[in-house]
Amino acid sequence: MYCGTYGGTFINGMAPSGTEPCAGDGSPRTVGPCGPAPTLPEPVTACCQAMADSCHDITTSDNTELTNWYSRCANQMYPSMRILVGTCGADGHCIPAH
Repeated sequence: MYCGTYGGTFINGMAPSGTEPCAGDGSPRTVGPCGPAPTLPEPVTACCQAMADSCHDITTSDNTELTNWYSRCANQMYPSMRILVGTCGADGHCIPAH
């Protein structure tokens, strides 16, 4: 069940699959299991600056994969994580896309 407010479950990077609104909730939440989130229209490349001279990146259009990657970076470097749209350079530093 995906109703959320003070019960139910949710999974980062997933989306509710049901169409029946949650009772008395008043929000767009629905009853049903979590399923894959819609893919992005185009792949995105993001970079995690893991340490001063170490980074890693990902290119994906899969929301679940991107969310899991983001969570790993954030957990490794909390509270000083640096995540941006761009690539990991040969020198171990993130290079912004723009």
